[in-house]
Amino acid sequence: LQYLFRIPKCTIGIIIKEVCRALWDVLKHEYLKFPSTAEEWLKHAENFNKQGNCPRCLGAMDGKHIVMQAPANSGSHYCNYTGTFGIVLLAVVDAEYKFMYIDFGCNGRVSDGGAVVDDWIESYKVNRDAALLSLTQFFISACGCKGKITSSMQASMEHAAIIQRITEEFDEESGEYPLIMTGQTWKKFCNNFCDFVQILVKQCQYSIIYDQYLMDSVISLLTGLSDSQVRAFRHTATCR
Repeated sequence: LQYLFRIPKCTIGIIIKEVCRALWDVLKHEYLKFPSTAEEWLKHAENFNKQGNCPRCLGAMDGKHIVMQAPANSGSHYCNYTGTFGIVLLAVVDAEYKFMYIDFGCNGRVSDGGAVVDDWIESYKVNRDAALLSLTQFFISACGCKGKITSSMQASMEHAAIIQRITEEFDEESGEYPLIMTGQTWKKFCNNFCDFVQILVKQCQYSIIYDQYLMDSVISLLTGLSDSQVRAFRHTATCR
């Protein structure tokens, strides 16, 4: 751009930030709106199930490596699997191809799952209760349970009591357990689920993994799931 328009790089950097901010301010309420309630998430899931036959799908995610010149003294931090240096553009869209979430700037060495984990870690640092709620709900939904955990439930109930309550909404006879279902879609989901957990542990081991609040919550959740009468809960909590 600096050669096409004869504008210094430092000025272009300022212009790009201002343009991106303007786009965000104008589009965020309709075209870049991130769901904030359980009802909005359920609506997205219903649309994916209706239009793409993908039950419990909340969004379609993909990433793109943007090639760049390696920063000084960065080593292989930005080097991706193609051997080039870059940063990751990550996006999540709904069933109508509207953007719900965009992340830009993660180092090119990480995968899509790594970028998601990095975002979760940052959200934990900002609001650990909200981040733990989303992580807990993720594990519960991966078990095939349609029960929803609210912030009030998380604040006032032990994990064992929460699991007992949502067990009442679990229809085991339906056979809908994503981690053991057959088919290419569910096989990919299982692989992504395992990759996410492995990356989460790896990325956290040098930072928040030693946060006592996080460890106590995770251990309590896994203990409650492993002691549950629901086979899917036990399997998810103890699977390797």
